[in-house]
Amino acid sequence: VSITNICKSLQASLKKRDIPPELLPVVYRLFDETGISHLGDLYDTLNTRFKSHGVLPNLESQSVKDRRKKTVSGEAPQPSAEQELPQELYD
Repeated sequence: VSITNICKSLQASLKKRDIPPELLPVVYRLFDETGISHLGDLYDTLNTRFKSHGVLPNLESQSVKDRRKKTVSGEAPQPSAEQELPQELYD
């Protein structure tokens, strides 16, 4: 359930479609806003379920942790240089 695997799946799906390259940044931005930004909720749900079965996981990516910190502090989450989507995703 890692961000990397989710993004790779999106990339593989998009390669199968005939999407004009100039639209890819829009698609990726929407994916970030509607999908990636909600991973924290998914991780919370999974952690609760694991806990109820006696497993004490800590599912959360660094990206989700950074977003939570910024949300709590009132800042709008902005991708850092490391979080920018690789150029290969646009190819």
